[in-house]
Amino acid sequence: MLNTLLTLLLISTPQSAIEQSQPAEQEELTGTIIQKPWSKSQESYCIGGSEYFVLQYGEDLTIVLKHAEDNKIFSDFIDKQVVLEGYKQTNIVTPSDRSSKNGISQTLVNPVSCTFFMVQNIK
Repeated sequence: MLNTLLTLLLISTPQSAIEQSQPAEQEELTGTIIQKPWSKSQESYCIGGSEYFVLQYGEDLTIVLKHAEDNKIFSDFIDKQVVLEGYKQTNIVTPSDRSSKNGISQTLVNPVSCTFFMVQNIK
């Protein structure tokens, strides 16, 4: 059932909505870092098929976090209020990016747009 749901989600992503974006201007987000376990979700898939971190901010908003050097840096801040400096970025994940040779067994049918917050500094 979950594989079918994931496949439907990936198939239903319109090609016109999938565009590579350039890094936006620097911004600060304030919220709580939450660790998420691997799941058959688009967020987990986009981050590379493993556990990942999100920032919960605003009125029930979340965004996936990424760090240029090592995502494990977020482990020290789980369930803590932080101010993050960085920028939002959108990447496209294609079927060839997520093949079984890369250790991810989920089947990707169409490209998927993945938006995350590239963290440059944690306060």
